[in-house]
Amino acid sequence: MYITNSIRRFLQLGSVALLFALASTATSAQVGLGMSPMRLELRMNAGAQYSGALNLSNTAKAKLRIRAELLDFFIDGNDTPQFGREWKQEAAYSCRKWLSINPMEIEAPESSQVIARYTIRVPEGTPEGGVQLHEYAVGKYGDIYGENTGRLLKKGTRLRYDMHYFAVGSEQHNTTTMAFKFYPKGFVPKYQVRSQAIRNIPNDELEVPPNTVVRTDGYFRMPRAGRIDAFQPHMHMRGKGLTVEAIDPATNRTQILSSVDHFDFNWHINYVYADDAAPLLPAGTVLHLIGIHDNTAANRRNPDPNMWAGFGERSVDDMLQVWLNIVYLDDDDYNRMVEERKAKPAATSTAQPHAQPQR
Repeated sequence: MYITNSIRRFLQLGSVALLFALASTATSAQVGLGMSPMRLELRMNAGAQYSGALNLSNTAKAKLRIRAELLDFFIDGNDTPQFGREWKQEAAYSCRKWLSINPMEIEAPESSQVIARYTIRVPEGTPEGGVQLHEYAVGKYGDIYGENTGRLLKKGTRLRYDMHYFAVGSEQHNTTTMAFKFYPKGFVPKYQVRSQAIRNIPNDELEVPPNTVVRTDGYFRMPRAGRIDAFQPHMHMRGKGLTVEAIDPATNRTQILSSVDHFDFNWHINYVYADDAAPLLPAGTVLHLIGIHDNTAANRRNPDPNMWAGFGERSVDDMLQVWLNIVYLDDDDYNRMVEERKAKPAATSTAQPHAQPQR
């Protein structure tokens, strides 16, 4: 099964829109309000809670009174976001009541910064939302799936895709094509492949100061036993290296699964494990992501080593994440695969990149 689109439903401070109404004490004063982070993406399970802070900066020469309002939004047929308190067609997808802000109204003196805190509570019993279906980046050919595996695309599923662009100084045009390749009608593959992104959380804490090489870490705990079928690093122009290691929940033994020490932004390669080398990991395994960014002149792809870089969707910003194709297994399948692996000679390699054109 080969799919070239993405489907996901993240809980966001952006998918639940957070808007601010302003009241300036001087009617002629110029309003200058900044907010960080502008966007936050989280994966949360039912019953989970997450708290964070919004930094609001007032650059105006007058104090501002700021009032928060939580709104839902959807994208209409003209690709325009529509905001509102209640959208009947979005009622089944709304997360607005999960989010609270404290305080809802705050005063910011002139040339100052203030903090508003937020909490996201996912109700118990909330069904699983959307899933990440696929990620495409520069130089990637696509995903390769093993025998008797595939993605699950349910009837009535909404598809949402997120395109990242940045200015190049001239008008550009884009045509996006989505393709789906299905198994023959009636055939149901035994194993479902899930795309799991591991990243530093929160994203906006990624910081790459000028003329430095920095390390950033991220973690993900596997809720069930599983097999990792593919490994794809994702960083931007300052990315240098990325390693994923597994920490055994029983022994704390650490095993390096894959490591790229010469990451190239122009080639986002999807490394597919050989059948006899795909990592088999027990439930509770902690996957540890280690990313290295090089913001020095030694990095030939660095647009400007004298500029600070942080998380962002432009190529001149940066990111840190790895996409893993995971097949979760029940106990019987996991134990059977482990015993079959023990009976075979040890593999001599970990992952092989999908064939790419010569550079």
